[in-house]
Amino acid sequence: MTTIPCRSIEKSVIAGLSAHVRAGEAMCIGLSGGLDSMVLLDIAHTAAAALGIQISAIHVHHGLSPNADDWVHFCEGQCAQRSIPLEIARVHVNRAGGLGLEAAARELRHACYAKVDAQWIALAHHADDFAETFLLRLLRGAGIKGLAAMPEVRPLGAGKCLIRPLLALRRSDLESYARERALAWIEDESNVDTGFDRNYLRHEVIPRLTKRFPAAVQNIQRAGDHARAAQMLLDDLARLDLQAADVDDALPIALMRSLSVERARNALRYYLAANGVAMPDRAHLGEAVRQIRECSGDARLLIELDGWQLRRQSDHMVITAPVLEDGRIVFERRWEGARKIHIAELGGTLFFDPAAGQGIRSRLSHEPGWIIRTRRGGEHMRPEADRPTRTLKNLFQERGVAAWGRDRLPLLFHHDRLVWVPGIGIDCAYQCAREDDGIMPRWAVVSRP
Repeated sequence: MTTIPCRSIEKSVIAGLSAHVRAGEAMCIGLSGGLDSMVLLDIAHTAAAALGIQISAIHVHHGLSPNADDWVHFCEGQCAQRSIPLEIARVHVNRAGGLGLEAAARELRHACYAKVDAQWIALAHHADDFAETFLLRLLRGAGIKGLAAMPEVRPLGAGKCLIRPLLALRRSDLESYARERALAWIEDESNVDTGFDRNYLRHEVIPRLTKRFPAAVQNIQRAGDHARAAQMLLDDLARLDLQAADVDDALPIALMRSLSVERARNALRYYLAANGVAMPDRAHLGEAVRQIRECSGDARLLIELDGWQLRRQSDHMVITAPVLEDGRIVFERRWEGARKIHIAELGGTLFFDPAAGQGIRSRLSHEPGWIIRTRRGGEHMRPEADRPTRTLKNLFQERGVAAWGRDRLPLLFHHDRLVWVPGIGIDCAYQCAREDDGIMPRWAVVSRP
């Protein structure tokens, strides 16, 4: 197999980074200490000077290997040699949780990445990793969205993005680079355990595929790109269908009946994703579409969806959030810039009105990570710059908000930061300056006509 020269790899990766990362920005490397991440760390060290960016690294200590502490010491030594700041994040992987071990560890890593103080989090995934992920999802029956696998750049929220600068390179290219640069790295003993599905594909399946089909990995990447483009078109189609129905936050039954079955599936899939509902499998999604399309004029319809409910209200279907045992409503959904959102389970409509020089800074509203949800307890905010941060309970008491109504108010969060509360105001860190464009949230207790 022909490999790319070391210098060419370095130039290619730095050129790719320059297309996204700007001078003065910060990039944090997800550093496991393995070969791939050590190559990325080495190239990033060179890129820092070439692009005028700040780099750091984070190592997530999962505690799953008896060698985990040794890996920490290795990463500390490698970063010290290059004068790169390193953060060690220690996590506990719940072996008894609903997720598999690999998936649970991955979720914890990404939670750590989302908290780093950098605009960019760089991971060392390469073309072979892409192929493994694509095949895993294909074998598990994933749809188009799942087969899009891992994008080169993905928003994480709060102004952060995940970037994979090595995605165009084969693992053999990285091995060649590491040897030529005389890099040191660690070997995770779990990587040879073919009891893990990914390792089985890596050691048993992909080598046989590439022996018979030399361009298999590159062609799998191309298929992933096609899947990503197809998913974008499907999302555009769903938006057009729902926009044509002239509704804000509900799924018209008449619309579902007027569309072809597959187009109705697509609209429902998009609607569920927009409301943060875990996607049901194809059989359950198809059954939901069938019930919606075939329900009679006066029939009550309630479809259970992994703790959520898709409920008929008049001639629309709406998502109803789970309710706790004590009767409090648990509502949560993403806000992605809509100007009006009807929240049936809270009995009102949330408006986002354009406002000059007041409200939330408009430019912040374009960032990902905005959530509308009900109160859970322990929230705090600082609506006035000349006063300290205070608990939401204290603010409710001070403003005379009745206790019975506090759990039925929609609260606006940017990630974990409470930004706006009806009757309380906007956190001072998000308030609009007099010369800026703003967005003013407004909660009105009304019913859908």
